[in-house]
Amino acid sequence: MPDPGFASRSHSDRTIDDAIIALSQAVELAAESSVSVEQVKATVRSLCAEAKRTGTPVEALIIGLRESVDTGRYLVPVADNPRERVRRDVVSYLIRTYYEDGQ
Repeated sequence: MPDPGFASRSHSDRTIDDAIIALSQAVELAAESSVSVEQVKATVRSLCAEAKRTGTPVEALIIGLRESVDTGRYLVPVADNPRERVRRDVVSYLIRTYYEDGQ
């Protein structure tokens, strides 16, 4: 049975959710060196463009990304966790991209 909360969400909210999921998947792949940095950046640019179009604040993107990337999966220090390093880099790039002029 579909989640009624999801069904009641607007199309733009679902689009942002889908983009965050795609970005979290790209973070996972980048942590495993299965995807290029440029592919991750393209996903970030797409997410930021959609967020700006819908008026979604950058904070919502960061929270969504953090919630969708399970950083606790490895029992290693954060500095040694490739997923956490990639996620931090992606969050930094996301913030810079969101506030860039011309998008």
